[in-house]
Amino acid sequence: MMMKRRSKAIAFFVAIMMTIVQLVILPANGIEAKVTYVVDAVPSTLHIAERSPSEIRQFIASHPVQYLTTEYTEEPLITSPYAAGKVSEKNLTDALNRLNTYRFIAGLSADVKLDDEYNKLAQAASLINRVNGGLSHSPERPEGMSDELYQLARSGAGSCNLAMMGMSSTIARSIDMYVNEGGVLGHRRWVLNPPMKKTGF
Repeated sequence: MMMKRRSKAIAFFVAIMMTIVQLVILPANGIEAKVTYVVDAVPSTLHIAERSPSEIRQFIASHPVQYLTTEYTEEPLITSPYAAGKVSEKNLTDALNRLNTYRFIAGLSADVKLDDEYNKLAQAASLINRVNGGLSHSPERPEGMSDELYQLARSGAGSCNLAMMGMSSTIARSIDMYVNEGGVLGHRRWVLNPPMKKTGF
């Protein structure tokens, strides 16, 4: 009897925690979705390097990150006929530097590169989540969105880490969120996936 009560209490706690997580990520006015897309790893032997404080400081200095507001070289269009847009190279580089810094500190290879196709998938996924007003790995098709853009967005959303960010935040901040989220390790594991070679944002 005591075991049944304990199981019910644990199930109830888990349900509450899941509800809290869902409430935290629900959108509010002035919120846009940011996406990190990290896949296409090549299996290899795991090697963890020890980094000295001096080496870490050097790496950070040579991989600077500025948390500037997201800028676009091609503006997204969030109404029909829709356009995914393109994030500035500066924002992409800042996010990549942040990701590689965490990897360096963890003793992993810190030479992950940006991939244009992954950037396109991530940007399309960000657009559709923004248009739909919430985060989903299986987003509904907005009315008036082309088949091509919808398929790109759905494919990206199904393979991305997703983060809800304020309008003044940047993609680099999402990397901090993934690494520091309490109790949920899935996003951190993507950032620290040892054999990862390519990413997109």
